[in-house]
Amino acid sequence: MAEKSDGRGERGSEGTDVGMTGPVDSPSVDVYLRSLSPPAGTHDRQAEIIDRLSELSSSDRLDSLSVSVWGERVCLCEVCAGTGSGRAALDRLGEFRNWVETVEGGELPFERRTIRSEYTHTEQGVIVPPCVTMAVYSGDTLVGVFPHSVSDETRTVTDALEALEAALESGRSLPANR
Repeated sequence: MAEKSDGRGERGSEGTDVGMTGPVDSPSVDVYLRSLSPPAGTHDRQAEIIDRLSELSSSDRLDSLSVSVWGERVCLCEVCAGTGSGRAALDRLGEFRNWVETVEGGELPFERRTIRSEYTHTEQGVIVPPCVTMAVYSGDTLVGVFPHSVSDETRTVTDALEALEAALESGRSLPANR
């Protein structure tokens, strides 16, 4: 598994090598949260990310901004997958997997687990998402999912946000790099 990061990387502030797989001219950003009420340290970081993205959106520097809550786990059972929310989450996770396959040595930090109940003697497969996930689109094309890692180096949400802010502030496109 990739090395853990506190989300405060410096590469993104220079706009280089944050892991976008295509140029970003007019970005759209989707943010996925595990909880609207995370622990204190996580809450502050999450609130800062949402605030900074909201500022970019309200100043018309993002084509769109969407914030969704997935919860602590995404259930993989047929019943949950058959619901609108469950299908949407699983479709998005599939899109993220397809994207990371285009990144040589790329890995996403979504954990697949099996939950077992001693009481009912049943099992269910789940995926545990990171506390904050950010997907960056250029038009309809997914060009980045954060956090992700390449060769044990984590590219954080903060890295991507700093690169995005710097590029949008200077009026330049965020370059593609893998």
